Amino acid sequence: MTDQTQKGCNFVIASSPILVSTRRPRLIFLDGLRGITALYVVFHHVHSELVQHGFTGTFEVATRWLQLGHYAVGVFIVVSGFSLMLPVAMSPGLRIEGGWRRYLSRRARRILPAYYVVLCGSLLLAAIWPAFRESDPAAWNFSLRSGAILSHLGLFHNLSPAWCYKIVPPMWSVATESQIYLLFPVLLLPLFRHCGGIVTTLLASALGIAIHLTFGRHLGWVCPWYLGLFAMGMTAALVYRPPVAEPGTRSFRAARRHAAFSMAALLGIAFQIRNRPAWTIPGDLLTGLCAAHFIAWAALHARENRRPVLVRYLECRLAIFLGDISYSLYLVHLPLITLGGHLLRTAMPTNPALSSLLLPVVALPTAILAAMILRRSVERPWIAV
Repeated sequence: MTDQTQKGCNFVIASSPILVSTRRPRLIFLDGLRGITALYVVFHHVHSELVQHGFTGTFEVATRWLQLGHYAVGVFIVVSGFSLMLPVAMSPGLRIEGGWRRYLSRRARRILPAYYVVLCGSLLLAAIWPAFRESDPAAWNFSLRSGAILSHLGLFHNLSPAWCYKIVPPMWSVATESQIYLLFPVLLLPLFRHCGGIVTTLLASALGIAIHLTFGRHLGWVCPWYLGLFAMGMTAALVYRPPVAEPGTRSFRAARRHAAFSMAALLGIAFQIRNRPAWTIPGDLLTGLCAAHFIAWAALHARENRRPVLVRYLECRLAIFLGDISYSLYLVHLPLITLGGHLLRTAMPTNPALSSLLLPVVALPTAILAAMILRRSVERPWIAV
């Protein structure tokens, strides 16, 4: 793959929006979307650390756009649904390549090695280094003598409020996503084959909301309505279903429809957050709609070898680099941010403002470096197996 420099972006952009494969096409902009979303989550947690330790008032109001880290998880869920459905959508009969056993093996190799390395590394640091536990007391209170460890090992810690935010808090979403992966071949895909994408999305969303309304008080942070977001991503993948239809003008019109739906959902998100900031389910569903229509819009343009400005920015080298390490970055960033804040405040007890200002300067490069190491030493070798 060759590179060329595009106007309007200071970084190098891949010359083609698609890495061509007959069964498993890779859309470059998806890597950029993952990377930008992961970076936003990092800034969200840096912002939370600053607000928690005194940066409030005008700063908190001016940076309110950084308070929406939960909705970034919804984007990841939609991207996962799209990515897993894309090769299925291109196969006859909507079948999983290699069968469900190979599918589960691929998912396990993709998710579990890095997850267990970060989990076990965090437990080891907490056991031998008191400062690591003191950096986030809420995550470590009773963790070492409760069911938190066992539930994290089994990826069901999101089922209990006593477990879901222990050890490494963002890992709750890894458990939820892993559970959706198990339901993909046995529930979502059969529904998709018989009912189509829109009906499957509606049924999955209704089922998730019903589970939440029935059992929500007894669950931790499962977010069962994410089934609907995953189905939205699956439905968006149909833009690549063979035979390639809607060439030229018709494809452009379809892309414009997806762009219009995405903008409408984005406005709905802004209105919902402004008026009911604690009402999570509508915000998640609107985020999913926005992400799914945006991905379908970008994929239609990529299929026609058109590259709007926003897509070109998502394909720049920095965004692709962040996308490559996005999963590792998501896993390791919060322990490093909280630990970095704790160490800076301990080193400069008389100047808390300066220690807080130094936090992003220290924590962000450290998190990216740790994610690079984790990606190259753990993720890649297991994916290549």
